[in-house]
Amino acid sequence: MKRNEVNIIAREKLIIKDRLSKDEEPLYAVKNFVVKNGVNKYDPITFVLPKTKENEYAYPIVDNENFILWDNHEYRIKEMYETIKGETPIKFITNARHRFYDLLDTNRDTTLTTGAKTINQLLSFIFTGTRWNFSVIDSFGTLEFENFGNDNCLSLFNKVIERFEAEFVIIGKEVRITKPQGSYVDMQFRYNHNIKTFKRNIDTSNLSTRIKGTGKLNEDGTPIVSDIYISPNAHLYTDDDGNIEYKDAPPYSNETIIHKDTLRKHLQTAIQDVPDVYFELEFTVLQDAGYTKPIPERGDVIPTILEQINVDVDLRIMEIEQYPFNKNRSPKVTLANYKKTYTNQLIDYQKSLLDKIWDENSGKLRYNVYDEAVQRATEALNNSLTELEYPPGMGIIARDPENENRFVAFRSSGIGITSDGGLTFDEAITHLGVTTSLLTAGQIYTNNIQIIGNNDLFYWDGNYLIAIDANDPNKYVKLNSDGLYIAKGAITIEGKDGRKFMLDGLANLNYSVFRHSPDFKNQFVEIDGVFYRTRETTRQSFDQYALRHEGRYLKVHLAYFVSNNAEGIQGNVYVVGTESGEPILLTKTITNTGSNSDNAVYGEVLTIDLGVPTYNRRAFYLQLRTTSASIFAYARVREIWQEG
Repeated sequence: MKRNEVNIIAREKLIIKDRLSKDEEPLYAVKNFVVKNGVNKYDPITFVLPKTKENEYAYPIVDNENFILWDNHEYRIKEMYETIKGETPIKFITNARHRFYDLLDTNRDTTLTTGAKTINQLLSFIFTGTRWNFSVIDSFGTLEFENFGNDNCLSLFNKVIERFEAEFVIIGKEVRITKPQGSYVDMQFRYNHNIKTFKRNIDTSNLSTRIKGTGKLNEDGTPIVSDIYISPNAHLYTDDDGNIEYKDAPPYSNETIIHKDTLRKHLQTAIQDVPDVYFELEFTVLQDAGYTKPIPERGDVIPTILEQINVDVDLRIMEIEQYPFNKNRSPKVTLANYKKTYTNQLIDYQKSLLDKIWDENSGKLRYNVYDEAVQRATEALNNSLTELEYPPGMGIIARDPENENRFVAFRSSGIGITSDGGLTFDEAITHLGVTTSLLTAGQIYTNNIQIIGNNDLFYWDGNYLIAIDANDPNKYVKLNSDGLYIAKGAITIEGKDGRKFMLDGLANLNYSVFRHSPDFKNQFVEIDGVFYRTRETTRQSFDQYALRHEGRYLKVHLAYFVSNNAEGIQGNVYVVGTESGEPILLTKTITNTGSNSDNAVYGEVLTIDLGVPTYNRRAFYLQLRTTSASIFAYARVREIWQEG
């Protein structure tokens, strides 16, 4: 079978895929096909497959560990058995597990450093190197995690979902992390004994009507803030004399709370003042009660009145069981309001309820970029003629009259733009999202941005911008208003002239200048008090210094003079590199006479431009001469340093 043929029938038929050869074949005559999904869960699919002439190529491939493709999902056959009825072989697939749960077989043997982590950091650690990628649709804060890792990826994913109280859906190979799914349905479902259910449970064991709470504590252990919250349902529970009988919940405490209003909101959330409710019923029952959507949607909230005990509860559609090949059978839905840990749901496919997530973030492109893009788009639309076509079953096609391969397709499933005659739609809007090769906007409001590179993973959410090494999740750089933090990495700071002030995370300068010891002077240089002096008319070294070239400039605070004379005899001071052939770095002519002259007493700061710092070792001599052998030239270094 050709691959494009498989894609056409993939949503309407089951496909069996050989895990080794990758061969794909459609499955016909499928019986008792059941798909059961829900909030944060993808249960195994089950079905019965008789061997028929249509299935003669597919039937042998239906075996353990091979894949079932259905509705953009892949399932791995884990349990099955085969029998013969009459002369017909029949395979019973009792457990075809969603491939997402293969993460159970992938371990993370390393751990992340302990500290505050974003959900992007944790999911990147979990999914890097697997067949799955992820998108975080909503904003989440940071939470403290200690030694996160050293477990299988499925268990780690469970911890993330539970801690952040998140929900997820799977689309192809993408795991989308969201706030609670579904919508609040405008209806009222009155449950009484006349409602037909497959299974029901109303449990008041954990019900409470009063809760006490405390916030942050003073140094003496007393709370800064405390409160008692009484449920509006408290009046429903009385003693034999008709007095309210309060049912106390375990005390609540939270060291981060310092305001009473905040504590009150937390108490309202913490208390369970309605029963745990669980119903399993046909979808048609909900439709008869006013549910207007043609198919049930996971996570939808159904306002419900429990007439027996006169309690209002909000129930969510937690599970949906469907029978795609039996059009006469209504889907089965599970309504519930209780919360369970997600661990059982991932491993044992149990129910859960997770909510209370909110936030927003924003990004922006420059105005002139947006303005220019609008002009280009407007020109393209106004200056181009289009022709509309209405091919049977294909929606509407707006084709470019100058290029028949370029057209826009309008269909119930979405809008697509193609330039290759419909083989691919590089620009498209469907229920799965927006796909585009170029997005230009004046302002973008977004919660998360991901850029996945070969060696680095970039995430930008409402907490900080972070770049993570794809091979080492503990090596990262993050930036927010608190500053720049670099873990196991380095920072390089380069000046406008090309020099690097910091290299590989280490300060690349100290500006030190070191003097030679003992004194470095020629035999024709003598010490007179605090000065060096000579009567040689050729250059004589009187000092030597060494440095690491870290500063652009060498500053030499030099004092100098020549002996008193009436003939105008002068002297010179030189700074000369020690390497052979190095040029003279500085020449200073001495014209002042006498030890009481200003330049002899206070000296002068001379500046030498050493060029762009090379961070190489350099050394230089200070040299002195006079223009007459009868007159001494004097010099001394008061200070010397690098700067700039």
